[in-house]
Amino acid sequence: MIDCGEGAQRQLLKLAKPSHELISNLFLTHEHIDHIYGIAGLVYLILRGRPDRTLTIHGPPTALELSRGLVDLVGSSFRSQLRWVELQHKDSLDLAHGRCEAFRTYHTETSLGYGFYLEETKVSFLGDVALPNVQAFTEIADSVRGSDVLVADAVHITEVEAARLAQSADAKSLYLMPILLGASASEIQAEAATIFPNSHVPADLETIRV
Repeated sequence: MIDCGEGAQRQLLKLAKPSHELISNLFLTHEHIDHIYGIAGLVYLILRGRPDRTLTIHGPPTALELSRGLVDLVGSSFRSQLRWVELQHKDSLDLAHGRCEAFRTYHTETSLGYGFYLEETKVSFLGDVALPNVQAFTEIADSVRGSDVLVADAVHITEVEAARLAQSADAKSLYLMPILLGASASEIQAEAATIFPNSHVPADLETIRV
């Protein structure tokens, strides 16, 4: 799972299958509250009554520091089941079914995106992004290069900038999220598709087969 905003627990419970039973790793992109506010509820949902389970929370140091305080809201009983792994730009780690590489996204001083290598597939998740200069654009494009799926921010950068990133990185598909409240998903998708034809705006809880 990547990021854990307010309402994450409620959304997971809407799924037909108990997806929270499959979550063993949480990756945080940065420390802003809309990306970590649901973490206490998620920990409670996953670990309550399950002393055999563990949850590993990965992320930049600032995100982990604030998240620890939020998790403490549900009490200290889960502390022994939580593992905190600090990540920085260019860190790489092995997972049960593949590998993950972290890269900076320039949204905050420590914000990270993640590239997941799963067998023959690469899925890249940008989180919130800033593109202050050409160097940042090039660096991020290099980090997500060759992605079969690129999940990109469409709030802090425009859908056109996201599409240009996907194009420059030779990605195979682009999924834009989140979008601003009240914005037209179809218009955003159409605008991105003028640059990168295989652009999409997925719906909440939509399942996408890679």
